[in-house]
Amino acid sequence: PPLETMIRFIATYRSCILHRRIKGVTSHCLRCEANVLGTRQLAVNACGRRDGKHDIKAEFAGADETKPVRCHIFGANNVDAGAASAAKNPTTLFIYTSRGISTAAGERGSGAPSKLVKPDGRNDARGGSVGVGRRTRENLRRGRYSPRSRPDNRPMRHQRNIISPERQDLQRLERESKKVLSAYQDRFMSVATGEKDEKGGTALPLGLVQSKATHLIFRWGQFWGRHASEKHRRRRSIVGGSELSDEGQEHRALLPTAILMADKLAGLLLDMKEEDVLTAEEAHRSTEGSLEDRHVPSGEASVPSTKITNARGKTDLLGVCTTVTNGWSKSGMSVAGPRAHAILERFENMYRRAVSCGCFALNVQPDVMMYNTVMDAWSRAKDQHGRDQCSILLKHMEEASAPGGWNPHARPDLLTYNIMQNSYARSGNPDGAESTLERLLSLSQTDEKLSPDKYSYGSVLNAWAKSGRRDAASRAEDILRRMIEAHKQTGHDRLAPNQVIFGTLIGMYASYPTRDYGAGQTGAQHADRTLNWLLRLYRDRGNHPSLSPFTSTIVLVMNAYAQVGGRDAAVRADQLLLCMEEMYSAGNEKMKPNPKCFVVCIKAWNRSGAGEAAAEKAEIVLGRMEKLFLDSSKPWERLNNYGYNVVLDAWSKSKAKGSAMKAEAVFSRLGDLSYRTGNDNLMPDKISYSALMKAHVSEGEPGSSSRVYELLLEMERISKRKGRTNVKPDNITYTTVLDCFAQEGNSKMAEKIIHGMRTSGITIEAQHYNILINAYAKSNHVGAATKAVGILEEMERECQAGNKELCPTGHSYVGCLCALARSKDDGDNVSQAMDIFKRMTRDPNRETSIAFPAFLSTIAKSNLDGKARRAMEIVTFMQSVGVEVDLFTWNVLLSACALSGRCSAESRREALDIAVNAFIAIKSFGTGPDSVSYSTLINASRVLIDDLEERNRAVRDLFDKCCGDGQVNERVVDALRQSLSGDLFWKVIGEYARSQDDNVSIQDLPPEWTRSAMSSPQNSFTSLN
Repeated sequence: PPLETMIRFIATYRSCILHRRIKGVTSHCLRCEANVLGTRQLAVNACGRRDGKHDIKAEFAGADETKPVRCHIFGANNVDAGAASAAKNPTTLFIYTSRGISTAAGERGSGAPSKLVKPDGRNDARGGSVGVGRRTRENLRRGRYSPRSRPDNRPMRHQRNIISPERQDLQRLERESKKVLSAYQDRFMSVATGEKDEKGGTALPLGLVQSKATHLIFRWGQFWGRHASEKHRRRRSIVGGSELSDEGQEHRALLPTAILMADKLAGLLLDMKEEDVLTAEEAHRSTEGSLEDRHVPSGEASVPSTKITNARGKTDLLGVCTTVTNGWSKSGMSVAGPRAHAILERFENMYRRAVSCGCFALNVQPDVMMYNTVMDAWSRAKDQHGRDQCSILLKHMEEASAPGGWNPHARPDLLTYNIMQNSYARSGNPDGAESTLERLLSLSQTDEKLSPDKYSYGSVLNAWAKSGRRDAASRAEDILRRMIEAHKQTGHDRLAPNQVIFGTLIGMYASYPTRDYGAGQTGAQHADRTLNWLLRLYRDRGNHPSLSPFTSTIVLVMNAYAQVGGRDAAVRADQLLLCMEEMYSAGNEKMKPNPKCFVVCIKAWNRSGAGEAAAEKAEIVLGRMEKLFLDSSKPWERLNNYGYNVVLDAWSKSKAKGSAMKAEAVFSRLGDLSYRTGNDNLMPDKISYSALMKAHVSEGEPGSSSRVYELLLEMERISKRKGRTNVKPDNITYTTVLDCFAQEGNSKMAEKIIHGMRTSGITIEAQHYNILINAYAKSNHVGAATKAVGILEEMERECQAGNKELCPTGHSYVGCLCALARSKDDGDNVSQAMDIFKRMTRDPNRETSIAFPAFLSTIAKSNLDGKARRAMEIVTFMQSVGVEVDLFTWNVLLSACALSGRCSAESRREALDIAVNAFIAIKSFGTGPDSVSYSTLINASRVLIDDLEERNRAVRDLFDKCCGDGQVNERVVDALRQSLSGDLFWKVIGEYARSQDDNVSIQDLPPEWTRSAMSSPQNSFTSLN
C-alpha cells in the first residue's frame, strides 16, 4: 500500500498492534511500497509489557536479493534494527516516532553500507537525527569504543544534542503532570455529563484527574528515590576514589523540577479533598447544625454521621502527601522546610474541619511518618531556625498524641528523636543532641520502643564532630564507650557499633593530627589507637562485616601521619598500607587499597625529611601501586600523574647526588606508561615539569640550567601546538627557571625569563624581581649593582603608583646590599648602601634585622679607611635597638677587620683592637667561635700585626684554641699556611699530615681537631677571596 495509507493504518490500530495487554509475543507482517521499491517482508515482534516500553526487533528477509531495500517502522518505543547477517543488498531503514534505536546487531554483509534514517528529524535516545555512520558502526562492531564516547572522550557527530534517559523521563512526567494540572484548572467535568471544552473535545473526568495525579506523584517519588540511591552510590564510589556518576549528576540537576511539579500535584489533590470536606460541612449544617464541639474519641473513630461521597475513587492522600514531604526533605533546597510544613498544616486543618462536622476522615489524619518527613526537611536547613522549628514540631507532636489529644497517630517514635538529634548535629549544637539522647534513655524505661539505637549514638558523635570544639573528640569517645557498654549489657544488635561510628571518631582525631591531646599523644596517634580498637573488635567478633573498617577510614589515619611528618610517621603509614594489602589478600574485599592509599603513603614519605631514603621508599610504593592498578579497567582505579608528581618532588627535596637523573627516569616512565596504556591522565603536566626542574636546581650540577630551560621550551611548544593547557607554564614554573639562573649568576638569562613571563601574560610579582636582583648580586659583572639598584627603584615607583604586587620586601633591599658588597664598580658603594638601608627602615612593619649583615659586608669589602670602626658602630647600634647580634654578624665584623690591611696604620691598630674584642664577645656567645671565626681572625692577625714573632705567636695561639674546639677544616688550614712560613707551618701541623704534593690531608689530622668543623664557608659574605 502507499506510504500515506500505511501511516493512517498503523496510527489507527497502534494500540492493537503494539499495546496489547497480554503476555507472550505476537508477530505481525507489514509490506513496503511495492510500486516503488518492490515487495520486502518485515517481521515485527511486539512484546506486550504492561509498562508500555515495548521492544521491537526488525529482521530483514531476502538475503540473496541484490536490489535496494527500504523499510519503514511506525509507533515503536525501542527498535533493534540490525542488518541481516548475510545480506548482500544495501538497506535503508526509516524510523518513525521511535525513542531508542540499536544498530550494533549481527555481521555486516558484503553489500553497500546500511543506513539508518529518521525522516521526522527527531532525536532518539542517543541523539542526532542522522543515523550512525559506516565508520562508527564498524568501530562499534569491532569493539573499539563504546557507542557513547570516543577514545578522546569527545562526543561523536551524531551525539551533539544528547538527551539523557533521565531527562527524557522527567520531561515525559512533566508533560503528563501539566496535562493533569490543566485539566483540573479548566474544571473538566465527568464524561457522563457530555460537557465539551472550548475546543470541542470531550473533557477528562475529575476522578481520572485525581487518579492520574496520584499515580504521577508516586512516579515522582520513584524519581527522587533513585536520587537517594545515586547519592548512596556516590558515597560508595568516593571510598573507591571516583566522582559522582553521570546519572547522579543528572538526578541532582533535575530534582528541584521534580519536587516542584509533585508539590503542585499534591496541592491539586488537597484542593479536591478540601472541596469534599466543604461539601460535607454544608450537608451537615443543613441537616443537624453545627457540630464544632463534638468530642473525638482518642481510640477508634466512630461512624461519621455525614459521609463524603467519593464518586472519584479512593485516593491514598496521606501516602501521596507524605511522598511529597519526603521529596522536599531530600531536595536540599532552602525552601524545603516551609513548603513541607505548609502541606502538613493544610492536612491538619482539613482533618480538624472534617472532625468538626462529624466526618472522621481517617485517610486525611496526619501520622507520625508525615511529621517525621517534615522534621527531616527542617533539619536539613543546617541553621538555628531549622533546629528551632524541629523542636517546636516535636513539642507539637507530643501534645497532640498525649492522652486526650486530638491526634494519637502523631506520637513520636525513635526516628523522630533521631531526626531531632540530626538537627542539632547539623546546626553544630552537640549539647542539644546529647540532651536528646539522655531524654531517650529516660523514656526507654517506660517504653522499650524508644530505646536508643546505634543511629541515636551516632548522631551525637556526628554532632560533636561538627562542633569544632577542642574537647569534641574526647566527649565523642565517652559516648562511644557508653554505647559499647550498653551493647554488652543488653546484647541487642541495634546497639552494636559499626565502622561508620568508629570512622566518625577517627575523623575527629585525624582532623587535628598535630594537636596535643595530653600525655604527649597527638591527634594522629589517637586516630591510630582508635583504628586499632576497631580492628580488635573486628577480630573479637569473628570478622563481622559491620566492623570491617572502610578504606577511607584507614586513609584518614595515613593522611594524619603524612601531615605530622617525620620518619616514624612515614613508617607507620607504610605499615597501615601493608596491613590493608594483607587483609585484602586474605579475602576481605572491603580492605582493597585504592590508588589514593598509595598516594597518601607516598606523601608521607615525601614529608618525612629522610632525604634520599625517603625518595627511594616513595618510588617503591609507586611501583606497588602500578602493579595493582596500571592495567585496571575500573574508572575509580585508573591511575593519574599525582603520585608520580609527589615522587618527583621527593627526589627534588633529597638534594642527593644523582637525584636529578632518577627524577628524569620517573618522568620518562610517566610518559611511556601514558602512551602504552592510552591513559591521558598519566601524561606529564606542568606540576610534573616543575618538580623535575626543581630536582635539577636543588642538585646544582653543572649544566642544570640548560636542561631546565630546555624543559621550559618543551612546555611552551606542547601547550601551543597540541593545545594542552595543563602543560602551559605558570607562575611556579617560571619562578623555578628564574631561580635556577639566579643561583648560577646568569643575569642575562634571568632578564630573558622575565621578558618571557610578560609575553605569556604572567603577572610579575615582588618575588620575581627579588630573584632577578639576586642574579645581579651573584653575577660579579661590571654594572650589576647599578642594575640591581635600578630594579629596586622601579619596584618603589610601582608601589607608590598603587601596584601592591611589586612593593619591595626586606629581601629586595638585602639583595641590593649584597650586590653592592660584591660590586666591582668604581664609586661610593658605602653611601649607596647607607641610602638603601635608610629607605628600608622607613617602613616600621618591614623586617630590618636581615639587612644588617649585608650592610656590614658592603662596608667590609669597600675601600673605606676606618671600615672596622664603621662596622663596629653598626654592631653597637644593633645592640642598642635590641636586634640580636648572632655569630654570623660577628664573623662579618671580623671580616671587616681582616680586610683593613690597606688602611692607615692608625686604622689597622684600631681594627686589631676591634677584632680582639669581637673574639672575646664571640667566646661568650652561646655556640662559641666556629671555623669561619678562627680562619678570619688568623687572617686579621696576618695583615694587622707587623712584628713577625708577635704575629707567629698570636697565630699559633689561635690555632691551638681552634684545635681544642675541634673547628679545624680546609679554610683554617689555608689561613694558617698563609700566615706562617713553610717550616713553621709543618711544625705546627705535623709532618704526618704532609702529602707528596705538600698538601694537607684533613683526614690525616687528629679527629679531635676536626670533630666540630664545617667543611664549607658559612656564607659568601665572609669570603676573603
